[in-house]
Amino acid sequence: MSVIIPVGYGLAKVNVGIIGAEPYIFTFGFDGDVAEDPSADAAEIDTIMRAAGRPFVAANFSSQWSYRGVDVTRMTATGPTLGTSATTVVGSASLATAPPQVAMILAKHTARGGRMGRGRCFLPPIWIAENNLDASGIWATSNLTTVQAFFTSLLTALLASDCPPVLLHSDGSTPDAITSWTLEPACATQRRRMKR
Repeated sequence: MSVIIPVGYGLAKVNVGIIGAEPYIFTFGFDGDVAEDPSADAAEIDTIMRAAGRPFVAANFSSQWSYRGVDVTRMTATGPTLGTSATTVVGSASLATAPPQVAMILAKHTARGGRMGRGRCFLPPIWIAENNLDASGIWATSNLTTVQAFFTSLLTALLASDCPPVLLHSDGSTPDAITSWTLEPACATQRRRMKR
């Protein structure tokens, strides 16, 4: 289900790739000043993603994958504006990951109750070796804890930035601030990640 970006809010698209598969994009909404340049937003989010202790430090993810920057769409009263921060970071961790159709699930939480107060996105499986995924599709707890720390640090930094994350809605109603996000222990699959 698609979401609507209200005026004054934006959508950040984080780009990740692996040779031989479709590009991997995961998204989150964010709040911001309507007058802000979307290229400045993209650059700020990109810098936060790559800082120490965050998901896209080269040593933190597999050398089979690369991080490719951030694209931003900001909604203004006259329509959407776009910005890009094109950065390439190739992972340096020596670990063989699960195939690209396997995903990690990041659950997004807000102060609102019910389904409208929850969201999720699918992350590439770049931080954990495939042999740390068991036959039931459950990630090894110790590895999941490490990756969770990257994303907790990321959220803390984003909340303190000019681009605090929000949960966008399909009905265009006012987005809700994301208060936490957590990795689910089970993996997911997305068949369209593989080329046909």
